[in-house]
Amino acid sequence: MSEAIITPEMLEKLGASRNQLTLFRVLWPEGIVPTLEWADEYASEIDCDWAAANFLSPSALKEFDRITAPAREEFYSVTRPKWAEYRRIKARAFVRLWLREHNDE
Repeated sequence: MSEAIITPEMLEKLGASRNQLTLFRVLWPEGIVPTLEWADEYASEIDCDWAAANFLSPSALKEFDRITAPAREEFYSVTRPKWAEYRRIKARAFVRLWLREHNDE
């Protein structure tokens, strides 16, 4: 079994995003051994999908997907309609402004 610490160097080597690298370099420059308390505190800041895909074994990743699937489906069932409405509003705003700018010429 390998050491449980996650370091900024590990994230960099695996191609983590700039945001994740900065977060780890600022908060855990020497690395961190993740705990459930850490997960609860930083859940909104850590890209756990990326971490799971890059740090877990294939069998553990499959289990991660199985465990998180119900919450993911619930999230999408709630946000999908709102996201579609947001995109529609953005598209209509673009068209209105585009036409206004080009009809004024």
